[in-house]
Amino acid sequence: MRVTTSSGPPLVMHRAAIALLLALAALAFGAEKPQALERLADGTIRIRVIRFNYLSYAPLALADSEGHFADQGIEIEWVRMNRAADGLLPLSRGKLDVLPCIVYPGLFNLIGRGASLRIVADKGHTEDGDADCSYMSYVARSELIESGRLETLSDVRGLRFGTSRTRAGYYEASRLLERAGLTTDDVELLNVPQNVIMQALEMGNADITLLGEPFLTMALDAGYAKEWLPLQDLIPGHQHSFLIFGPTILEDDRDAGNAFMVAYRKALIQYNEGATERNIAAIAEATTLDSALVRRLCWAPIRASGRINADDLVSYQEWAVEQGLLDHSVPPAMFWDGSFLDHTDSVITERTDPEHKNER
Repeated sequence: MRVTTSSGPPLVMHRAAIALLLALAALAFGAEKPQALERLADGTIRIRVIRFNYLSYAPLALADSEGHFADQGIEIEWVRMNRAADGLLPLSRGKLDVLPCIVYPGLFNLIGRGASLRIVADKGHTEDGDADCSYMSYVARSELIESGRLETLSDVRGLRFGTSRTRAGYYEASRLLERAGLTTDDVELLNVPQNVIMQALEMGNADITLLGEPFLTMALDAGYAKEWLPLQDLIPGHQHSFLIFGPTILEDDRDAGNAFMVAYRKALIQYNEGATERNIAAIAEATTLDSALVRRLCWAPIRASGRINADDLVSYQEWAVEQGLLDHSVPPAMFWDGSFLDHTDSVITERTDPEHKNER
């Protein structure tokens, strides 16, 4: 369960845009052959992966710090970007090898146009039912909740939301408004990045937004926001985050993908042991977060099996088509490759099978 304190604040598509993205992608596919994975003279495989300090990246951090990647002969080159969506084109062009990413319409648009991109493992989903705490929740300015302004979903009418059609969180906001019987015309959408929206909440320039850990607990600790609606209560079973392999693995070096997945799967098993002292210390060191903070966070649900809820991603695409953000949906056979996880089942004894029939 999350425990908050009263400590001070921490330091802390629009059609035209989609058309431009797809045009650039089409040029990229034809103009440049993906770069092969780098294999060093000693046989070490160097794999390029994007990394952020969200808690859902903890299994990747564990795989690195606990030596799971090294055991598989892998050296990780961590790449920094402003947001995960910025990695889709570099991944398709071979500039990256693995992309931990949240769900975006652009991924399915690229796959539908022939990009060699496949989802290969879970990196975060919402629970199906009650949970002690939520890794992702809608928060609102404290005074709005304390005044009783937000007693029902429909009370968001007229408020300023920390997302827009071109940013993460638009799907969740759309589902929230649909449940409330409202549309985006009934609220104001703010096209600002994550760090800015937290400051906007604090200064009273935004009213409500979706936050994930560790930023969720940081905002609650600072006192300017309160938790309003856990995401699992709004969209249970939502597959909001996953790992994607690009052409350097899918086409050029599937053995490297198998090795990467063995290390990741071992880290998933360790991660699902929960907030052990070993996990807390490793995650705190890898993320540069205070260990006391890591202990209090709500950890992202990530299946030890690595499997995903493909049905939810089909539903997401149906919504994106209706919104004009996606030309047409693609079936699981085009966006999912479970062969790398299948390989781990043959080499890892602490096997965890899929829990539900809709998991792949």
